[in-house]
Amino acid sequence: MHVEYMREFLVVADEGSVSVAASKLHITQPVLSKHIRAMEDTLNVQLFLRSPKGLTLTPRGKQAYHTFKDIVSRYDDIVCLFQPENNVVCGQLRMGILSMGFDRYIAPVVERFNRQYPNIAISYATENPLDIVDGIIDGDLDIGFLGQARFDDKGQISYRCIGKDVLHAIVPKGGPVAQRGYIVPADVTDAVLVCLKIKETTDVLNELVATAGYKPKSIFEVDEVEVAASFVVSLNGFFVIPDFMCDVFEASRTVEIVDFESPLYLPVFFAHKKTLKNQFVSLFLDALPSDEAR
Repeated sequence: MHVEYMREFLVVADEGSVSVAASKLHITQPVLSKHIRAMEDTLNVQLFLRSPKGLTLTPRGKQAYHTFKDIVSRYDDIVCLFQPENNVVCGQLRMGILSMGFDRYIAPVVERFNRQYPNIAISYATENPLDIVDGIIDGDLDIGFLGQARFDDKGQISYRCIGKDVLHAIVPKGGPVAQRGYIVPADVTDAVLVCLKIKETTDVLNELVATAGYKPKSIFEVDEVEVAASFVVSLNGFFVIPDFMCDVFEASRTVEIVDFESPLYLPVFFAHKKTLKNQFVSLFLDALPSDEAR
């Protein structure tokens, strides 16, 4: 069994989705599905339970997960052991990412990095911002992608700004704002701002829109991005998102994506621990498109 198949299996298990895993592995979904089925056929076991909500590991799948993780790690160590005389740089980076923004911000950097260092494997864990920060501090993650840089990080994390994402508003479809195609401060005076309960992210977005004069009558918090649209409609409110989250709402039948009258921007960052324990983090930082650090 190919070790790369095992590496692919680990990503599918972490993401619970073949399509998301395929995107992160830069291969097509049918090819990845074929590889997973080949593994199941070879082992003569079912590794995943498949449902409309995604994939979950079977008991055998959980055993395979821990075994494959150990095999992949040992394989990477062997590659490093036998190839130093050829000046081959090899190892692993563990990256915490948000569920959105991979194609725009992460994939181009990873592609450049992989061309230069093909033997440094990058593994991904999709987390919320607070878990990414905690993972970096605790050493479970080497680097993270974040939509802001204001966290209680105990002064242990450095942030590298790699771009500014345009902000948009999600509004009820068919309403006056949707028909106009942009939102102005007067539109939100009697409206409800729907936002996520993740305080650090919410505070940054709310501050940006409030500073620009968008001051709603009240704020309503939700747990997940996916349910925001239904509350925008039921409350006749609006929801603020960075551009890299637009694909969540583009196919919606109930809400519309509109611009702000004057563009608003959200900086995005890669974060890492100030005291680098993984030597490959600095190599990855060299592949980033900006030298602006915070």
